[in-house]
Amino acid sequence: MAAFPDTETDRGGDASTSMLVSWLLRVAKQYWWIPVLACAVATTAGYFYTKRQPRIYQASARIEYNPAPASPLGRSVEDVANPVSNYWLAVRYFETQNLILTSRGLLERVARRLGLEQDSRFSAEGTDSELAPIERAALSLQRKITVQPIENTQLVEIRATDTDPQVAADIANAVCDEYLAKTVEDHMSATVDAIDWLSEQLDDVRARLTESEQALHNFKKENAIVSVSMEDRQNLVASDMTRFGDELATVRARRVTLEARVEQLRRLTNPKALAAFLGGEDGDLGRIVTELSSLEAKRGRLETRFGPNHPTLLELSEDIDSTSAELRRAHESLVAAHEAQLAQVYTMEKGFRAALAEANERGLDLNRKSMEFERLHRTQVNNENLYQMLLKRSTETDLTRLVNFSHVRIVDRALRPQWHILPRLPVNLAVFFAIGLLFGVGLALLLGRLDHTLRTAEELKDLGVSVIGVTPRALAEHSGLIALPQTRRSRRRAERSPNEPASVAARTRRDLLVHHHAGAAAAEAIRSLRTALLFASVDRPLRTLVVTSPKPGEGKTTLAINLAVAFAQSAKKVLLVDADLRRPRIHQTFGVDNSVGLTNLIAGVGQIDDALLETDIPSLSLLTSGPLPPTPSEMLHAPGFSQTLTALKSRFDLIIFDTPPVVPVTDASVLAAEMDGTLLVVRSKVSTRDALLSALSSLGRVRARLLGVALNEAESPAARYGKDYGYGYGYGYGESEEHSSTGAGASLVAPKKGQDRRRFG
Repeated sequence: MAAFPDTETDRGGDASTSMLVSWLLRVAKQYWWIPVLACAVATTAGYFYTKRQPRIYQASARIEYNPAPASPLGRSVEDVANPVSNYWLAVRYFETQNLILTSRGLLERVARRLGLEQDSRFSAEGTDSELAPIERAALSLQRKITVQPIENTQLVEIRATDTDPQVAADIANAVCDEYLAKTVEDHMSATVDAIDWLSEQLDDVRARLTESEQALHNFKKENAIVSVSMEDRQNLVASDMTRFGDELATVRARRVTLEARVEQLRRLTNPKALAAFLGGEDGDLGRIVTELSSLEAKRGRLETRFGPNHPTLLELSEDIDSTSAELRRAHESLVAAHEAQLAQVYTMEKGFRAALAEANERGLDLNRKSMEFERLHRTQVNNENLYQMLLKRSTETDLTRLVNFSHVRIVDRALRPQWHILPRLPVNLAVFFAIGLLFGVGLALLLGRLDHTLRTAEELKDLGVSVIGVTPRALAEHSGLIALPQTRRSRRRAERSPNEPASVAARTRRDLLVHHHAGAAAAEAIRSLRTALLFASVDRPLRTLVVTSPKPGEGKTTLAINLAVAFAQSAKKVLLVDADLRRPRIHQTFGVDNSVGLTNLIAGVGQIDDALLETDIPSLSLLTSGPLPPTPSEMLHAPGFSQTLTALKSRFDLIIFDTPPVVPVTDASVLAAEMDGTLLVVRSKVSTRDALLSALSSLGRVRARLLGVALNEAESPAARYGKDYGYGYGYGYGESEEHSSTGAGASLVAPKKGQDRRRFG
């Protein structure tokens, strides 16, 4: 039993690769003629368009940019108008020149040279009617000239186009000549301007040089720098400052030493310590200290022997006192001598300090004068150097004015072209072909996108539904006349209306194809569908079957009738019920009256035996719709329908209900919810995806048991069905007596021998 696919899931499946490939193949198969026709039309249009275009000729001339042209004056003489002094300036200069080659100013010179302002093709008034003829001619030339640098070289190609090949060559050569003349003129103009400027600057610098020389002379005169140079004066002052500084440092060191010595001499009162400090420096003082020490030692020895009052000791004590007094006088004299020396050192230090300060003052004054001297001297030197440079530059520039040379030279002049470059027929045909192809493919894809109809079983499978059967396009135009299966009502109707309309007869032949052409491919497909339905309901016996479709016109009634015939041929007792209470049609196919039918039984008016019709097809009975009710859906919900269905199921093995479409009305959904199975019929090239998904959704909401989807009137020929499903339609299947006969009482005109094989095999 088939599942009811979710709408969003199906939309996601449309984006899968398999669906995309299938869709592209279908679009290619259906609309292949659109790209072919578009390419043919576009190529033809391109051919005639190209033939109508004027022929354009192109002439080319080559010039060379030379960053380092020959200099007759030598490399030491620099050209003030040279714009390419280094690599990067050369690159920018040449790029600028490429734009100058197509500038309006240069092209006006070219137009005057060739007299193009008088040529109506170049100076005709158009959108630029306010411009002068020469300006309009220059603008016309801008559209005809292109400049193309040749990669990895210093060459530039100037290309001119025109409908006249000679005019194209003349324009290219005139551009080269005028550009060369312009570069020389620009160089001369720049040189003359440079000479004028240098002359003005030279006069100004000469005056400043004279002024700076006079100021330097006056400074030397005022400061007497003529006899002794400023540098010698600086050296003398520096020598005095060094000498005075050294003397001052020596005196300061001596002063510090004397101060320390005097301080120590003043503190030393012990004769031995004083003698040790002097270290024999003062002989008299050392002698006295030695003598005093000897006397004191002698007194110490005598005191031990004679006692303190001995006359010898007394005499010796007087000598010691006398020697001590002499020692004090010598110490004081020594301190006084050192103090005198210290005073003298103080005086010398003061003098050297004053001399050094005076030398520093003279040095600072000399530095100030030296700075002023250096400033004046530097100004004079700078003015002199600037004057010399300007003088040299002015002289060199005056020399370069006499030499006419340029950074450009003509390498190849343009020749008269022999072949046109435009229009190019192969290129235009290719472009128009590509445009036609793109347009055709786009239109085909657009039509394919707008076409939502279903065509093949693969498309149904891509939507996630179970395809239970595929029936080919029924060939209703079988030769011979087909007699309808007769009932008592149909016989009476035939007697009343002997001339049946041709459209009704053709539809009848199609609806009863399985009965009249059992060996046809379409009939075999119906029987395959019958087998598939039986296998789909193995777990639950199929007693009631609803045949419906998403929308009208999809062949559900035809399929229901043929399917009922196929089941009847399999020895099942089958009842075909026309449950379409809105537009019933089965009674027309069988040519019976529809005055009594299903609605009578539901309403309880009439008996089942009166409503049932026996056909000439064995085991097949018919129940028409009966009078049409105002509310069909409510009638199908009535209790009388369930009672009628129960009574009918007791009489027949299988009841097939032909119902209205699912999407417009709810009748089919009401019946499908109560039946054992539902068969949904879609028609190739008619049914749409949205209608199918809507029908599946409606059946899913009522939990109908969907056995599958049958694709009706598929595009594939009968041979493909035989190949795909394993049946050899028309090869080995003859019309057996069982299939070709209509049963007792039926009057059939047998088709000619081999007719079905040719049509269906």
